[in-house]
Amino acid sequence: MGCLSGGCGSYVSLWGGWNELDDLADDNIRIEFNDGIALGGAIGRRLGTSFRGELETSVRTNTSGIATDGTTTADISGHLYTYAGMANLYYDAHQLQMLGITPYVGAGLGLAVIDGDFTIGTTDVDLNDEDFAYQFIIGGSKQIRAGVAAFSEYRSFTVDTKPELDMDTFVFGLRIDR
Repeated sequence: MGCLSGGCGSYVSLWGGWNELDDLADDNIRIEFNDGIALGGAIGRRLGTSFRGELETSVRTNTSGIATDGTTTADISGHLYTYAGMANLYYDAHQLQMLGITPYVGAGLGLAVIDGDFTIGTTDVDLNDEDFAYQFIIGGSKQIRAGVAAFSEYRSFTVDTKPELDMDTFVFGLRIDR
């Protein structure tokens, strides 16, 4: 079975983009976050003509804005860093290619480490946790020259902490066949 324009074998990808973190809330307090950045990279392998598997590492960062307990609102300063290691599987829908753009879908499972340092008034709060993470991915890629593809994608990334962290990440990147 031959491979399509993406080639066969292994690849490396690098990406970066915008990260939106949903409010972090439990029974007592809600923390609102500002949009942040996301950076990542992966090594992968094509599995025939339509499937790819990869190992990814990423970091997402968001700054905090305000905290509220329902009656009182306070300014809060600090950062939340989310580091993740994921195993992803993609399906490239070559049969739906338009204008040279190949759509794809993917999903990943892995582990995320949460590191947050916040100051609420004069109180310092540390959030350190690690837990199961998963993501769903939809995007499109276009060959820009032999062995190099540009891609853009949306990632719905969730860390299964209590309370759960949900992030929407929009990225652009390059995939280079090796």
